[in-house]
Amino acid sequence: RADSFIDEARWHRDVTDLHRIVDTMKTVWLSIQHANEPVVRVALELVCSRYGKGILQWPHTWWPDEEKRKLLKGLVHSCLKDILRFLKPGAVLDDDEPPLEDEDALAAAQQRAVEWEEKYNECEQARQILEVQLANAQRESDVANAKVEELEQSVQKYREELKQLRADLAAAKASAARPPSPSSPPGNPQEEQEERRRSTPSQQQG
Repeated sequence: RADSFIDEARWHRDVTDLHRIVDTMKTVWLSIQHANEPVVRVALELVCSRYGKGILQWPHTWWPDEEKRKLLKGLVHSCLKDILRFLKPGAVLDDDEPPLEDEDALAAAQQRAVEWEEKYNECEQARQILEVQLANAQRESDVANAKVEELEQSVQKYREELKQLRADLAAAKASAARPPSPSSPPGNPQEEQEERRRSTPSQQQG
């Protein structure tokens, strides 16, 4: 197991939450329905072993690696023997490891691994293309937003200028509509004519 020393007191405390126990039982039951009991038991033993963390960090393309396959095969066989000894204490177990697969099954598995790796590479390339397209779209969006902001500023400037022009035009119209103020009141035409007749003889005599 991952830890050679087991704190029994902590283990007793960890199983006091009965609701959590039942929820975990449901999860394990669903796992058994998805796979089978031997797979779930062996997987649990491997997860709790000192190899568990390392195996879980293997890349998705681990299958073609022969060393990883041999290591996992040995660990599975060892865990299975431990489980069978626990379930059947008096059983006589064969220490020989069963073959992992025959040649045909191995060839088929390798072909599936190659196909999976090709699909993985295709997906990775598609992801990279999408990331580039997303970056380009983001840059175009930034440029468009900058243009929109610039246009908004121009519209605001023209709006203020138009408002000032309308105010100037209204002031000009109001000034043109007012009548001119007279400098002096108009005189009587007959009095002006009489004044001219009286002044005419005196100018001739002089």
